Amino acid sequence: MDEQWVSFHIADEQYVHSTAEIREVIPYLKPSPVPGSQDFVTGILNVRGQVVTVVSARGLLAQRDAGDCDDQKVLILELGEELVGVCVDSVGDIVSFESDQVQWSDTQSDSKIIRGTVQLGDILYIVTDFAEYCREISEKL
Repeated sequence: MDEQWVSFHIADEQYVHSTAEIREVIPYLKPSPVPGSQDFVTGILNVRGQVVTVVSARGLLAQRDAGDCDDQKVLILELGEELVGVCVDSVGDIVSFESDQVQWSDTQSDSKIIRGTVQLGDILYIVTDFAEYCREISEKL
């Protein structure tokens, strides 16, 4: 059975994240800064009465910050009772594929965000799992 994935861009690369943990996608709003937070935490937002910690996908992937851009979006991830927003450069389409089509990474990266790649037609997508990574570091957020 095909799974649903949200496609998005960071720099010149195309990525996907499973829709299973994504509650919604919202336009980028400048978050309120949190003094003393990790470098990749851009701040907090109030989304429909809930406080959402917003992290930078570029920061998590050790890429240079592009600054504010009109197309930026925030993927709101639902991690149990907690919500975490991941800021990406832009969001594309919902794509479908089976997990057995993914060439899973067999190396253990420090970030554990990049899980593998999948080729769909002419497009190579990098498969990510921000939700699992954010669960692991939630005490630092």
